Amino acid sequence: MIVLDAGVGVTGEPLGEPVTEETAKRIEAAGGTARISTISVTDAEAVRALFAEVVDEFGSLDAVVNTAGVLRFPRLADTSEDDWRTVLDVHFNGYLNVLAAALPLMGEAGYGRIVGCTSGVGLARTSVDWPAYGSAKRAVASLTWKLGNVAPSGVTVNALSPIAATRMVREGLIAAGASPDGLDLTAMPQGEDMAPAVAFLASDRFGWSSGRVLFSAGSELSLIEPPRLIEAVRTEGAGDLATSLDTLVPVVLGPAESGQQTTGGSNPRFGNVWNLPAPSKPREPIGDPTSGACLIVSDNPEIARVLGAALTHWGKRTTGVGPWRPFDRPAHEVPTGFDEAFDTLERADGVAGPIDAVVVVLTPGTANHSVGTPAWQQLVESHRGTARDVISQAAWARAAARHAASTGQDVRLVHVAPAQTPAAQTVAEAVTQFVRCVPEGTGLAAFSITLESDDDDDRSALADLAARLVCAQDALVLVGAELVVARGWLGVRSHPGPATTVSFGGPAIPAWVDASLRDATGT
Repeated sequence: MIVLDAGVGVTGEPLGEPVTEETAKRIEAAGGTARISTISVTDAEAVRALFAEVVDEFGSLDAVVNTAGVLRFPRLADTSEDDWRTVLDVHFNGYLNVLAAALPLMGEAGYGRIVGCTSGVGLARTSVDWPAYGSAKRAVASLTWKLGNVAPSGVTVNALSPIAATRMVREGLIAAGASPDGLDLTAMPQGEDMAPAVAFLASDRFGWSSGRVLFSAGSELSLIEPPRLIEAVRTEGAGDLATSLDTLVPVVLGPAESGQQTTGGSNPRFGNVWNLPAPSKPREPIGDPTSGACLIVSDNPEIARVLGAALTHWGKRTTGVGPWRPFDRPAHEVPTGFDEAFDTLERADGVAGPIDAVVVVLTPGTANHSVGTPAWQQLVESHRGTARDVISQAAWARAAARHAASTGQDVRLVHVAPAQTPAAQTVAEAVTQFVRCVPEGTGLAAFSITLESDDDDDRSALADLAARLVCAQDALVLVGAELVVARGWLGVRSHPGPATTVSFGGPAIPAWVDASLRDATGT
């Protein structure tokens, strides 16, 4: 067994503690064989070399458990670019490095078990204090769900979402305002209570399952369901979708988000709103054009154009950052750095403002693949730019949060994540997760939309939906919702959450748990 620990603290600070030596001694005292390594999972070549050494020394690499992680605590408006890069580099890029190094060796051997680590902060629950961490952990879960279908034969990739009284949890509670004096975590599951769940996911018992995320509370396991479509409404052929949304948002999408389930399945909920005639001439503004302006941040001028037209219908003044109507010469290019994004927003407020809404549409990067490479390798390598793309979007979320705080005015923020590839879909999920981390009462209402089509009609549907999120009061129920625009329809997806829970008193996991989880998954 190899014990790997880079010797850093909760926030990534060097500690120099002999954690690896102590763990190795415990393994050897129990009759096992252990060696130590202090490399970081962020060093791809070091991880690759270590795994190759394991195969040379022990003959195979049977299982890898990746729990490496760091945490930064500021809220969105106070985060730095370094916070985001550090957290995403360890949690997500480190996971990619482990996968890229382990999967070829396991695939060649025809056997292997990989267990990643995600968190409730990135799944069903969220924390306003850890936006980068929640975003990274959502990306880990998203990639894990995708890998289940393409992992090499004989190899499984699953992830654990644990809750335990760890150093990270304690420091997080203190950062959130808890007093370190008298902070009692004895009622929580302890770190050692997670070991049986990890061993279960890495065992042959669970070898029938790949691409799953399980939550462990020590005495229970919960199968975490990925986002699923709750409600879908037609956009294709809709005569006047902008007006149709007057009904569809409060009657269909809003209740679906609030209850996390469809309200259909009984009598029809509304009339045929899709037969409204399309406007025969440009719309007259229905709002006050002297009110605040919307800044459209986009590297796609076509999407920005239709967004501008849809917002004009609401009486919203618009200006741009990027190739569509930049408000000044430096704004021709979209800055992705944190300080640059905030400075650009503040300049826009002075030139074209006051800015009380921001819509962000940034195209994710693409990756080239060698012809004939395995599907799992293509999937892993296509995610190499995921952290960069998430950080580019986060820069504008942080800028909007700071702008709301500095001006004292209410600001609406809409993130649009184009997602026509699996990697881009992971970016969209991670963006949705940090949007959910925007705390209430800060003056910032944040939304996210995943755009899964590049058809012109669907871009128009996106624009109508985004404009409503910016301008309409009834849209506030969709703050943090997992909205999607696809070919011919738009809708709302559920947040990831427990689909099935098995309780056994733990931490030892009895044999019947396998059968119950198979039943839950239909396997």
